[in-house]
Amino acid sequence: MKTSRAAGRVTLPRALSKLGIASRTQALGLIEKGLVSVNGKIEVNPHRWVDMSGDRIELENQLVKRKSFRYLALHKPPGFVTTRSDERGQETVFDLLGESGEGLSAIGRLDKDSSGLLLFTNDHQLANMLTSPESDIQKKYYVCLDRPIGRKELILITDGIDLRIEGHPHHTKPAQASQLSPGILEFSITEGKNRQIRRMMESIGYEVMSLKRISVGSLQLGGLREGEFRDLSAEEVQLLRTGLRRSNPAEHKREPALRRSNPAEYKRKPGHRRSNSAEHKRKPGLRRSNPAEHEREPRLRRSNPADHKRKPGPGKRRG
Repeated sequence: MKTSRAAGRVTLPRALSKLGIASRTQALGLIEKGLVSVNGKIEVNPHRWVDMSGDRIELENQLVKRKSFRYLALHKPPGFVTTRSDERGQETVFDLLGESGEGLSAIGRLDKDSSGLLLFTNDHQLANMLTSPESDIQKKYYVCLDRPIGRKELILITDGIDLRIEGHPHHTKPAQASQLSPGILEFSITEGKNRQIRRMMESIGYEVMSLKRISVGSLQLGGLREGEFRDLSAEEVQLLRTGLRRSNPAEHKREPALRRSNPAEYKRKPGHRRSNSAEHKRKPGLRRSNPAEHEREPRLRRSNPADHKRKPGPGKRRG
């Protein structure tokens, strides 16, 4: 059984994710249950490395093939929960999608009382990237408050607000908020904590009457009516990916650029070193003068014996 990494190989959970079968977390569960086999043998080691082009991967004795990815945009109405099935029998967003939602998962969520743009896909890799805390992809909302908001509170939103999320203290990332009309805000965040905007406004004394998501990254809700959904175009999917590269991953790409700029600074430093060398050239001169000073010291020492020679003279004269 091969468990070591080699070129062109990925871990089994990642392979299942790349094939569009499940997210990595879901894949771990499938492997632990003994439902996945590699080259005819059940594999329960999640650290197993596989060659996606050479190894035969099966799920419940069925060959796993790469799925064609699908991407949907839904205008979620209020009153629907973002889950596939609900224990209390509430209507779900998948009730709106019907057969079109088979095999898809929601990218993030909107709470029951909120409306607006909600995305679905079976591309688990893109979904994980979009929902990752490190993605920093911007989500924009229209927020209706119970009353107009003051300038001081808008500044608080921009600076971030202290909340308690699942019993733990959390300081929200800086958000963008502007009052379009009294009590109506355009609100942008890069996080996706549970009911985050509602909690933020509640913490500073305001109640959210309605909340509608109008964009995710560069993807706009547009003229899609409540309850309607559509497929995303290849260009729209690419824009989502581009938005991800411009967020945190792009910042990580700028770091090498900063490192490349350092050698340029180092190239200037040799110039400084030349000036330093010039200074060092003067310093050797100073060092040459030091030996000269040391040469004078022996002469002083030679004069001392002469002083000692003169001392016996006066002694003889006394005799």
